[in-house]
Amino acid sequence: IFKDTTFIGQIPIDTPDKVVLIEEFTGFKCPNCPKGAEVIAQLEDQYPNKIAAISIHAGFFAENPNIGNGDPEFRTPEGNYLNDALLLPEGYPSAAIDRLNQDGQLTNPNYNSWGGVVMPRLSTTPPAFVHTYSTYDSITRLLTAYVQVRFKETVADPVQISLTLTESGMVANQTQPDNSIKTDYVHKHVLRKMLTNAEGTPLSASDQTAGRIVVRKFTYTLPNTFNAKNCHLVAFAHYNGATKEVIQAANGHIGE
Repeated sequence: IFKDTTFIGQIPIDTPDKVVLIEEFTGFKCPNCPKGAEVIAQLEDQYPNKIAAISIHAGFFAENPNIGNGDPEFRTPEGNYLNDALLLPEGYPSAAIDRLNQDGQLTNPNYNSWGGVVMPRLSTTPPAFVHTYSTYDSITRLLTAYVQVRFKETVADPVQISLTLTESGMVANQTQPDNSIKTDYVHKHVLRKMLTNAEGTPLSASDQTAGRIVVRKFTYTLPNTFNAKNCHLVAFAHYNGATKEVIQAANGHIGE
């Protein structure tokens, strides 16, 4: 549920740095996936506050017929949609980096090359900037989240916004590169819910003019199985035409 608000505002002289979105496709039964997670952690350390990561558990390696024996159920309807929409050809781990076209596809299964895609993106200046913030009621578990998009210049191509809820610190089984199972593996950035539609919520052409600030409001009641202290918001604005490229992304803590 959201409320759309737009107004004309002055764009600050000091604009935010580019934040790169990494949508990692993974699964707890995938022996190579811990290597992908390590690369993302290294990129977060190398580029503080400039990486927005989402780990999407979907596909064969995320299937779980044995819930209750330590195997996690991290699949979501939105994750399944993104897996089908973005992951081509199928391979895990794989990453969509700002949803760029990488050699004719939107995902890259070569985790050793992810850093080489991220680095040049960080030097780009996006035509719009994204900010997300929220309030959280620990009694009712109601999360009220906002996404703000500020257009520095007019954008002609159709733009959508997406807002995701992720959770880190989730301890569960994970197959390792030697095919052993680590029972106390700590999963990070796990996609738990999208507060927008899986494909994103569209903006209007009038929203996308220079100086326009768009604010949208979303509410969601966190299930008891979610640890709110470990949950984060990842918001991003992205094209929805010939290109699916992500314009800008933003991280946000719950209640901040």
